[in-house]
Amino acid sequence: MFASRLGTALKNILLAMLNATLILLALCLLLAWLLVSEVNAVTDDLAQNLISMQPVCNDVQTLTAEVASLRSDLADARDQLGDARPEALDALGQRAEQMEVRLATISRRVDEISEDPSALIENVVNIAAAQFGETMRGLANCTPPAPLPQEL
Repeated sequence: MFASRLGTALKNILLAMLNATLILLALCLLLAWLLVSEVNAVTDDLAQNLISMQPVCNDVQTLTAEVASLRSDLADARDQLGDARPEALDALGQRAEQMEVRLATISRRVDEISEDPSALIENVVNIAAAQFGETMRGLANCTPPAPLPQEL
């Protein structure tokens, strides 16, 4: 009698352990699936953004050409005006140089992203993983809602 109850109890314990293991496995698979879907969504967005970088590159090149044209126009104006209003022309020349430096910086950054998007992708994946972690932390802190007050 004791042996049959002990055998039944052990069988129930093993079934409960198997059940808990399968539930944990299903939960891990669900979390992995959510993470993969989040990463896929982020990489799809990133791929679309990288494709849309080409017009930005073209615009930066156009702006660089326009600044160079502006600088040559300023040099021509300086030659034509001589000493009349040199301060204004110098100020415009300095602004053109500042714009050229900024455009060169933007162009360099766009080229870096276009040539090696892996660093950008790695950054985006890290951000997605951090957001996923925050979501999971929020789920870990779940508590059941407070019971509704009983009416008298």
